[in-house]
Amino acid sequence: MWYYFTFTLVTIVPQLTVDIFLLHILEMTHGYRTYDYLTYCNYRVNIRTKKWLAAQNLDKSINHLFRSVDGLCFGSQYYFTTSLTSWGILLLYLGFTTMIRASYNPFADPTLLYWAFGLPALAFPFKFVLQFVAESCGLWKVTGDDRITVDIGTINRLDDANNMKRMLKNITENPFRNKFILVNREWLVNNLAMILGTQKNGHRQASEMTYLNKVYQSAVNAQAIEQRLALKQEKLKQK
Repeated sequence: MWYYFTFTLVTIVPQLTVDIFLLHILEMTHGYRTYDYLTYCNYRVNIRTKKWLAAQNLDKSINHLFRSVDGLCFGSQYYFTTSLTSWGILLLYLGFTTMIRASYNPFADPTLLYWAFGLPALAFPFKFVLQFVAESCGLWKVTGDDRITVDIGTINRLDDANNMKRMLKNITENPFRNKFILVNREWLVNNLAMILGTQKNGHRQASEMTYLNKVYQSAVNAQAIEQRLALKQEKLKQK
């Protein structure tokens, strides 16, 4: 055990140095923007709104096989999870190896029930103690919030765009058209009648002439439309 621990401790610095050169070579050879991605991961960690990164929504634009890894942002929580899992597998392996070599039968041990119920009974209170210590030490403290900072100029541009969309929507709706025909009925009747009555309209397409006919009929029947709207308003008032 001491041999493996010493070997791991000695190889930390050389492994870090080799990893730096390998990542640089990959970025230069294949164009993998590793540094930019890790910088973005650090930014996501700094603006997170929850203490545990895995509790946040995952990025659905990434392949589902790598979403959980990307969700931990390769930060301290990622290395904590991988270290805990690795040590758990290693200790489980050592435990089974020890029992096999010693020909130990755990089901024949009279203290099995004490271990089976005693360890969970101690684990849950110990979990809350560790959470309290982590809160007191400020471990993985959340620095971001749910508020979104927007520039005032951006808000003004969004308002202008929204007003333009609202105006275009009102123009394309029937009430606006009816109001326009009602106000300009006389002008529309005179001019459209002159356009439709001329003989030099062969160059116009059939769809255009059909549209002008519809507008002309709407202008002629504007009075009927106005009366119909007045009747509907009276019915609404009576209700």
